[in-house]
Amino acid sequence: MRRSSLTPLICLLLLALPGCGIGPSSHAPSTAPSPADAMTTKQRFTAARPAVESYLKALALHRTADAAPVVQAAGTYANQSTLDDLQTWFGRLPIGAVKMTAKPVKVPDPGSVGVRVSISARFSPAPLSNWVKLGDRVMLASYSEGSWRVVADISARKAVHTKAYGLRLFEVPSVLTGKHTTVIYEAVEAANDATQILSDADEVVPRLTGLFGRDRAAAHPVIFVISSRKQGQDLSGVKIFRKELPEGFVINGVAYIEWPVWGPGNVLERDGTIAHELTHVASMGMLGRSPHSLVEGLAMYEEDSYLRTLGVHLTLGSIAHLYASGGFPSATIWRTRVTDWGLRNPTAVDLCYEDGQAMSAVIMERHGGAAGVARLAKAFNALHASHHGAVYSEAQVREAFQRGLGVSFDQVVAEAHAYAAAHVH
Repeated sequence: MRRSSLTPLICLLLLALPGCGIGPSSHAPSTAPSPADAMTTKQRFTAARPAVESYLKALALHRTADAAPVVQAAGTYANQSTLDDLQTWFGRLPIGAVKMTAKPVKVPDPGSVGVRVSISARFSPAPLSNWVKLGDRVMLASYSEGSWRVVADISARKAVHTKAYGLRLFEVPSVLTGKHTTVIYEAVEAANDATQILSDADEVVPRLTGLFGRDRAAAHPVIFVISSRKQGQDLSGVKIFRKELPEGFVINGVAYIEWPVWGPGNVLERDGTIAHELTHVASMGMLGRSPHSLVEGLAMYEEDSYLRTLGVHLTLGSIAHLYASGGFPSATIWRTRVTDWGLRNPTAVDLCYEDGQAMSAVIMERHGGAAGVARLAKAFNALHASHHGAVYSEAQVREAFQRGLGVSFDQVVAEAHAYAAAHVH
């Protein structure tokens, strides 16, 4: 964290000393009415917004000197403390780019306005990560010394009703930056797990980005190490409807690893989870509106591929047995884009995962590899160009396979059956 040589409060005290040019000995305070007194809340917001956004951008990018011209120098100790805390919070984050949107907030403070700012950031180093929500802040701005200036961070005021989402939920965020990945956590107990997660991530990211990467999320993954599913929901701002979750999940290109569940696991549950979830991060830009079986099947295949480098692997005995009896409807399962295929039975969900893995393995190993997956995804997305539903027809599934891979869906199914039979143990 970069520290400024003098905090704004110390600078104020120095400037107030005799002979420093500002203070009681320099000139008498102005008693003229403030132009802000005659303004509406909307007018105050329009006038104050540039100063607020300049201040927050300066803190976010660790350019504290740039914040000085737009902050009220003669702030109270309480107000200054809120700004110091905000500067410290931003100082813990490796931000390379920031963007924000603002709305006015009416406040009782004379001649002032509240500015509610929703902030997102991209993390360093280059290539910068995709946008990550930092949450909302409400800044108090007042007209003084001939311009609008930031007075305090009033996000904690009950009356402002700040939204509870984004990284602001981490009061003391800790950041680990690897060669390819950023890992963010808060709980002190999660530090060792976060370090191992970063190690696993940096190991698998180059392969995954090289094979499937199409966007910033793939080039620079961000992983939040969280304590619960609810915390993941609050950080992302997205409601998770799935009742049973594995150790990790991905929302909007950001991975979330639940460390209390992940930590005690074995190599399959720990290292495999990282490879699986980061495959989702890397491939989502390429897969688009592909069937859920391709999305999860590809992640299962890459998870298995990574685990094999560690001397373990995933088995396909359950689906191989069902394949042999002719009891698994791949043509129906591959139609849906719904999470967990819309199924509630955990055993049925697991079978769909295995079917996706077997089918994806055949595509990767016999029908074009990552380029074949890309062509298949493109074919599926083209079919949904004017239809954004969650289900393809069986005819569309067959058409996509023929157009994307140059082979029939039935051929890939038959080869998947043989692949599963060879990987039962």
